[in-house]
Amino acid sequence: MATWFCNVCEKYGLNYFLIGGSAIGAVRHNGFIPWDDDLDIGMLRSDFDKFRKVSIRELPSNYKIEYGVLKNNVFSSLLRIRNNDTTGIIVDEYEQNAPGGGIFIELYPFDNVPTGIKRKVQLAKSSMLFLALNNWNRKENFSGIKRLIISGLKMFPIESVWRMYEKNNTKYSGTKTEYVDTVALPSYAKQGIHFYKKTDVQQTVSHSYEFIDLNIPKGNDTCLRQQYGDYMELPPLEKRGTHHDFIVFYDPDRSYLEYKEQFLQPEVRCDTYIGIEMKQVWFAELQLLEKFIDVCNKHGLSYQLVGGSLLGAIRHKGFIPWDDDIDVGMLRPDYDRFVQLAKNELEAPFFLQTP
Repeated sequence: MATWFCNVCEKYGLNYFLIGGSAIGAVRHNGFIPWDDDLDIGMLRSDFDKFRKVSIRELPSNYKIEYGVLKNNVFSSLLRIRNNDTTGIIVDEYEQNAPGGGIFIELYPFDNVPTGIKRKVQLAKSSMLFLALNNWNRKENFSGIKRLIISGLKMFPIESVWRMYEKNNTKYSGTKTEYVDTVALPSYAKQGIHFYKKTDVQQTVSHSYEFIDLNIPKGNDTCLRQQYGDYMELPPLEKRGTHHDFIVFYDPDRSYLEYKEQFLQPEVRCDTYIGIEMKQVWFAELQLLEKFIDVCNKHGLSYQLVGGSLLGAIRHKGFIPWDDDIDVGMLRPDYDRFVQLAKNELEAPFFLQTP
């Protein structure tokens, strides 16, 4: 996907630059950070919008673009390029009955932004619109003025709220500003994570990245030190891992369409009907198990299936058709170690529930 993206950018004279962990990976590892699993790319808004337009006619048949309001009133504030021959399911979106899709790379639009009170006003508005869009299909869990504003926004069609959101994010596109930022991600913008001087990212340099070359900002060192400090120093082992606030299920060899058509559909096993709701429960539990296994593998902890889950693995190669949970056993030292590690390893939407 990155090769196709670079070819399109070169063909149409568009500029881009790696950001965040991907930019660190380029200069520290000449490729991916060994424990990272995604590729994050930034584009100034003018190049970003041009790419959206030209990508439609350049898109291979097995790729798709996701941006804005998607099917079933799910929205994406970033642009994702997805490979439909693979699986990259964002569980949070799946729970909202989102379209789903393949493994992806993400493009972050960088918009001109002001400073001072104007910046605070813009981010406050962006935050409210983002919360409404991101919780369109969820039961509201807000109170006070925030609940009133979000409820009021939901009285409009989601497409109208999206247009308000885009208009606010690009409000200063025609204004000369010293800084750019990813206003499309208000939580990042509030922290100043991508609050860069425009001159630091306007020009780029090519850098080796695995077996291809990708662009990094000419001011890459300045940008990364602002966000990470001494980014060339390796973090301690317990801090190594993905830092997403969503969980993704990957399969590079099988299309997500197969999973939806097969696993996520009702069926009869051993004369027992398994409905869609039970399949959704199973799917969510498998994501939990995958996260648990990642932590165990990372820290050398041993575990084993027990009870009905062990029986299901041997007799059914999966769940017992009438079972609805996964049971895992650990020897006490590994169990105690996991409980301690989980405090730092588990992030929303996961949490540890134990006496």
